[in-house]
Amino acid sequence: MRLNDLQEPNFRKYFEIRLSENGFRKGAIGYTARCPFHPDKNPSLSVNTEKGCWKCHAGCGEGGVLEFERKFSSCDTETAMARIAEIVGHPQLSLAQQPEAIYQYVDANGRDYFQVVRYPGKKFTQRKRNESGGWDYKTSDLKMVLYHLNEVIGANEVSITEGEKDADNLRAEIKAYYEKKGKPPARVAVTTSPRGAGKWHDDFAPYFCGKRVTIFQDNDEAGVKHAKRVAESVYHYANGVKIISMPEVKDVSDFLAAGHTIEDIVAIVKRTPPWKPEESATSLFMTVSEFHEKAADHIDWLVEGVIQRAANGIFISRPKAGKSFVTLDLALALASGQKCLDFFVPKPVRTALVSREDNGGLTQWRETKLQRERRLTDQELDGWLWINAKGLKPKIMLDYPDDVSELVSSLKRQQSEFLILDVMRVLHRADENDNTEMQRVIDVLNSIQDQCGCSILLVHHDNKREDATLTERARGASAIAGYAEFMCGIRVVDETDWTREFCCELKAAMPPDKFHFRILDTADDGLKLERVEWHPPDRKKRKQNVSEEEAPF
Repeated sequence: MRLNDLQEPNFRKYFEIRLSENGFRKGAIGYTARCPFHPDKNPSLSVNTEKGCWKCHAGCGEGGVLEFERKFSSCDTETAMARIAEIVGHPQLSLAQQPEAIYQYVDANGRDYFQVVRYPGKKFTQRKRNESGGWDYKTSDLKMVLYHLNEVIGANEVSITEGEKDADNLRAEIKAYYEKKGKPPARVAVTTSPRGAGKWHDDFAPYFCGKRVTIFQDNDEAGVKHAKRVAESVYHYANGVKIISMPEVKDVSDFLAAGHTIEDIVAIVKRTPPWKPEESATSLFMTVSEFHEKAADHIDWLVEGVIQRAANGIFISRPKAGKSFVTLDLALALASGQKCLDFFVPKPVRTALVSREDNGGLTQWRETKLQRERRLTDQELDGWLWINAKGLKPKIMLDYPDDVSELVSSLKRQQSEFLILDVMRVLHRADENDNTEMQRVIDVLNSIQDQCGCSILLVHHDNKREDATLTERARGASAIAGYAEFMCGIRVVDETDWTREFCCELKAAMPPDKFHFRILDTADDGLKLERVEWHPPDRKKRKQNVSEEEAPF
């Protein structure tokens, strides 16, 4: 098949994968996304999937898929053709380019998770198995993991390289060393982070808790910077950190290729002093360059258009309005990467739910029915959703230091990214109407977030002011509403069929429009939240009809 023979579904699949992290979505005319070729906060890239062409309206360029791939991957035409062929699933487009190496990543249990494929010219792509047994090159929905993660978990000593090739070469040398000595293999692991230098994630760091860590840096500018970034990330978890620079070569693979042995590497490691972070005279502040370097170039949404990563939020409603149903369904959606009330969840999120208002049995009943409707098994949710329910697990009080310490430890251990606290009033003993007392509770929440890095959603009761904004509806002291970067609320608008209204207030973006939904039974004994069309009754017409019925003629 020729490139010109590709059809709209092929072009759409290609751009969906390439722009999966850039907000690719259908607009009024064609598709739009944030341009990957310049810092783009507002989508300036338009894509015509009928013709397979694109244009950056900020001036980065335009053209077809071939021009896009060459620019996106900084590669030649032959490599670009091979990449496009892989993505759209037509290998005959390829110009006989074969992978140099395939690196298999596994999950914590050693099960295949995704692959990194290396091509000539040091070009890489990622792929995962799809349901039909083929390859899916869209991996943005996967949580990135460390290379050889299962070995890292059980190790006492871990070496970190910059790239899978170095990791495998060093790992093979260590294995051969112990086989030669006739000794059982020590608890030593070698790992790297996917996607190369500059792509280290801080959520990798807890895996190095209590371990001795050796970082083998590449001897170039990017490698030195990457090694320092990794060291800063793992330092407060590890039992000692060293950064190793191999003499007269670029990396550990070159060092071994030059005829050196594992004994030479061990000698270098032993004489290298431990690494410690530099003391900064301006630790309370950062320069503008540092600020921009750390700043994200786009909003990282956990729930598209509603909840951003590491944000504080409040969910408000009257008692019996269905807030526990909605928050339970939100927890399931986050943990599974499924939609919630038609809001897109870009990828699964490790979620912890503290449900202390209702009896644990009622929480189990609701969760089971919602889970059944979503077609989720317990095994699919294990490792992604944790629940503390009333009567089934110990109570958590935010003004008990021991409880908070145990909560923080659990969240870190679970690597939780999102914490739901339902409901606010039963999780502390403070006076809800006293700003000073409530600020102390808020300070505890901020401390939890600082230590764990997770988003926190407080479930809270409103003050029954139906005509007020969500901020004004938050019951109690103003410190509570002031805590929130996003607020969501529901209220019952029709008690005949229990229609509810959902609305939001956001700081990060324009809030979505209000809409209505119902909690419905399903045919397989499940429950689901479904958007519905609802219009308030015409009060004047209703009054006129009543008057006519009561009239004598």
